Amino acid sequence: VVHVNEQGFAVRCTAVSRCSVVYGEGLYVLVWRGNAGRLSALVEVPHRFYNRTLGLLGHWSSNRTDDFLLSNGLMVPSPNNNVPSEQSLLPFGQS
Repeated sequence: VVHVNEQGFAVRCTAVSRCSVVYGEGLYVLVWRGNAGRLSALVEVPHRFYNRTLGLLGHWSSNRTDDFLLSNGLMVPSPNNNVPSEQSLLPFGQS
């Protein structure tokens, strides 16, 4: 078990393959190595960040059409409010 206390956040590792970070603002991130060595993550964000959070996991707004923002500020189109096709997501992955 490793504990690191820094200003504004704390890190706790219960095993080499499982660590969590808690930030003073209430953000909680857990990262672990799962089946077949794959890295998994869980992110919990306080509700006060709803509709004000944007990042790798999308825009937290409950609107599926605004989750894929390219680095140039444009959105990947979501026809009929469906998840974009794999082909149209390629530029998102490369941005």
